Amino acid sequence: MLMADVGAEVLKVEEPGRGDYFRWMEPRSGGQSIYFQCVNRNKRSMTLNLKSGKGKAILLSLVRKSDVLLESFRPGVMGRLGFDYDSVRRENPGIVYASISGYGQDGPYRNRAGHDGNYLGLAGILHMTGEPGRRPVHPAVPLGDLAVGGILTAFAASAALARRSQTGEGQYIDISMLDGLASLLTVYAAEYFHDGREHRRGLNHFAGGSVANTVYETLDGRYLVLSVIEEKFWRNFCRAIGRTDLEEGDFLSVRHASPLGEEVQKTIRTKTMAEWVAALEGKETCCEPVNTPGEALENDHLRSRGMVIDIPHPALGTVHQVGNPVKAPGATRDRHLPPPGMGEHTREVLRGEGCSDAEIDRLREEGVI
Repeated sequence: MLMADVGAEVLKVEEPGRGDYFRWMEPRSGGQSIYFQCVNRNKRSMTLNLKSGKGKAILLSLVRKSDVLLESFRPGVMGRLGFDYDSVRRENPGIVYASISGYGQDGPYRNRAGHDGNYLGLAGILHMTGEPGRRPVHPAVPLGDLAVGGILTAFAASAALARRSQTGEGQYIDISMLDGLASLLTVYAAEYFHDGREHRRGLNHFAGGSVANTVYETLDGRYLVLSVIEEKFWRNFCRAIGRTDLEEGDFLSVRHASPLGEEVQKTIRTKTMAEWVAALEGKETCCEPVNTPGEALENDHLRSRGMVIDIPHPALGTVHQVGNPVKAPGATRDRHLPPPGMGEHTREVLRGEGCSDAEIDRLREEGVI
């Protein structure tokens, strides 16, 4: 969808009869899952039985004229279907072929089942998320699926296309969601390889464990998140909350065991969220409200940045969705297409392949589409 948003023509190939399992998940609106709707705009859909000879032939014809083939089966499935990278490359040497899987195409875990929480656990991220002495807390968004399977794959495919424009050569891309999450360790890896340091849950700065990088409760039970590294921002914060006496404190110390953190909390609990937002406005410090998802989606700044868009839908009228974060005037779409119905464009695609309506009807009768 990210690539479709910036102008790529994306054809979603689905299994006849069932299609993408995401289509049927609850809750639904207009007979279609709202989860399917939110990640499938600007695509076309065709149904195709990849276990049939005629289905394979149709896909092969499409592959010959495509720039990118993206698949997310378990390792080895595409090979058994006859569409591994080497087979596809013989038909289209310039194709960019991207495989997304949980653990990658090789390695001892390659055939394991897994979902986002498993990858977060293995990558060491889940261990550090949460409060001291408490159980690990899942991040509220599926980072493996979205940040790795989505954003990282779009980046890798785009880079491969740029390389092809210079060399004429295609590329195979092996995306592992576990690899992608492990790559986010960065600062923790630097510390571990430097001196063997391993952080405990909730006690390090980057995971919300310091006085100046954590959340504080307000009078009305809401929260502010302070995220300060630089001394100037800490001083500005102390002045904004009327506690200049705290300016010289060690704001990078562990909040869990710091009287400084207790003093900040005592002060923040004297006013409501709205009062603090007003008091901190324009004070040049890094302190913001902890919004609910609804508040975030109604936020004036995000709205002004086009992060909420309207999609015209033939059955549902106007559907609101999260927009594309890439701001590239002239490269991103001004108008968006609704998520496709299952196989909505099958006939259109096959006509483009030279099939007559009678031939298409026969393919449907035979279970090929």
